[in-house]
Formats: sequence, structure tokens, C-alpha cells
Amino acid sequence: MKTMEQIGAELRATNEDNGWFNLDFNESNGNTIGSLLMEVVYEVCNMLEAYRNNNPDHFKRHRRILGHRINKLDNDYKESWKIETKARDVVQHLLLSISEHGEAYEAWLVKDKKLFDEEIADIFIRLLSDQVKQHDIQVTKEIEAKHETNKGRGIRHGNKRV
Repeated sequence: MKTMEQIGAELRATNEDNGWFNLDFNESNGNTIGSLLMEVVYEVCNMLEAYRNNNPDHFKRHRRILGHRINKLDNDYKESWKIETKARDVVQHLLLSISEHGEAYEAWLVKDKKLFDEEIADIFIRLLSDQVKQHDIQVTKEIEAKHETNKGRGIRHGNKRV
């Protein structure tokens, strides 16, 4: 059986052959559409964590920040749209991974099991190809270590909401 690292290397090679990684991955520009959208996603994730931790004050804080992020997106997207990115930076790769989650959600909404399964596979492909291989993450080792950590965390990590 292949390891996750081996699968990631094969996925990366295929994506390189298909022209997805022919530029400097580490070049980054914080004013891209990807960066602006990721700021919105980040605040939504913080709101979810505040809810899970039963912390309405943090939820309201991140909701307020989300409003500012959306206003920034409304104000800056026209200029950001013009920026020709020369590379897919870390933010863009993370956002592309999240977009696969959105596509899986759409498939789930229409009860298309085959498409849902394909989109879940796309999530793993994005993670293994875009992140794991690019950053030389020893994912099998990291998953095993995280699993050991989680075993000692107790029920719902301090009674977080599901």
C-alpha cells in the first residue's frame, strides 16, 4: 500500500505535468482576490469555533470583523481582480482546497453521491498535491501524532459543541 507521501508525490507530478506548478509557489501578494476571500473564510471559521466553544462574545467580535472584511472585499476587489498572479501562493492553495469543500456541499445538497465522493477525493488531492508535497509535510507521521494528541483530549475537547 502506498503512503500518503507517495500518493502526494504522484499527484504533484501529475499536476506539474499539467502546468499547475510551473511558477514560484512561494511568491505571494496579499492583495489578490484569493487573499481577500481567505480573510472572509478565516472570520467565518472563527465564528464557527466561537459557537462550538459557546462564546457569544467572540462570535459577535468575529461577525463584526467579517463585516469589515466583506466591506474591504467590496472596495478592493476591482483592483485585486486586475492583479495577474504569477504564482499560486499558500493562501490561494488553501482557498482552492476550501472551494472543493463547497463543491462537495453542493453535491450533498442535490443528493448526488457519486459527485460528492469525487469532490471529497478532490479535497484530498488538493491537500496532498498543493500542501503536503510542496511543503514536504510528513503527513502520515503528523496524522499519527495528532491522533495521539486527540486520544488524550477527552469528550468533545472540553465540551465543545458538535
